[in-house]
Amino acid sequence: EDAVNGVPGVIPGRVVACGVEDTVSGTEQVCVIAETEETAEKGLKALRRAIGEAGIRIDVAISRVYLVPPRWLIKSSAGKLSRKANRQRIPESDTKSAQPSPGSSLS
Repeated sequence: EDAVNGVPGVIPGRVVACGVEDTVSGTEQVCVIAETEETAEKGLKALRRAIGEAGIRIDVAISRVYLVPPRWLIKSSAGKLSRKANRQRIPESDTKSAQPSPGSSLS
């Protein structure tokens, strides 16, 4: 999360990293959900790439990147971002907003 917070275009402090089940490999893959004000497809594509590269710099393979609008992420009653609640907001069938990061094995 810290590595992605520093990516230009990501709203600082509005990033959640969590595991998503990969039924093919039987393991969990790293997923990042990040808030951004970017709306242009070209900008979103560049932001996804930058997030994937941020993961590579710290030796973490980010398999899926979800870019969401400001105030989309859910906070707990303690004011912290809730990984579980935010992961549950992403439908299992949602493959359009999730994009494989550079170097990931997802197609």
